[in-house]
Formats: sequence, C-alpha cells, structure tokens
Amino acid sequence: AQVQTFMAMGLGFLISSIGQFVSGITIAFLHGWQLTLIVCATFPFLACTGHCLAKQIGRQIEDQTRDFHKASTVAEETLMGVRTVSAFGTERFQQQRFEEQLGRARKGGIRSGTP
Repeated sequence: AQVQTFMAMGLGFLISSIGQFVSGITIAFLHGWQLTLIVCATFPFLACTGHCLAKQIGRQIEDQTRDFHKASTVAEETLMGVRTVSAFGTERFQQQRFEEQLGRARKGGIRSGTP
C-alpha cells in the first residue's frame, strides 16, 4: 500500500522537485555564477538539516499513531464490554483512561505539527 501511495503521489512530487531544482540552478548559473556557487556550497548543510528534521517528525508521527492506537483500544474494550463496565460502574474510570491516551496523542500531534 505504501509503494502504491508513493508511486501515485510521491513520485510525481519528486520528479517535479528535481526539475525545479535543476532549472533553478541552471538559470542562476546563467545569471550570476559566483552567487550560484555560494548557494551551492550551502546546499549540503540544508539537505542534512532537512533530513534530520524529516526523521524527527517521522518519529513523532509514529509515536502519535501509537498513542491513537492505544486510545482506540481503550474505546474498543469499553464498547465491547459495555454491560460489564455499566454493571461495575466504571464509566468514569474508562472515560479517564481514554482521555489520558487521547491527551498523549494530542500533545504528540502538537509537537510534530500535525493536527
């Protein structure tokens, strides 16, 4: 599924980005080669920084997904055993468990910049 998603959206975006980069460098070299060389010298630093940020955001999104999974597990357990939960009067406890797990996912989403 991930390969299909990449081939559908990611590959087109990648090809477009590479084309824009090559076109931009070519036009810049034709316009002023000294400034273009200075910009090209900073490119490895920018690429490394972008790679590190992407890895960090990816880890945070994985953590957020894991927290959402835990929250959905709590909700599923409660709904599957609704009679037991009701019989023992643990509705408030189950609600607090769910809100705790959902709060972690929300904080992770805020940290990673995803809603």
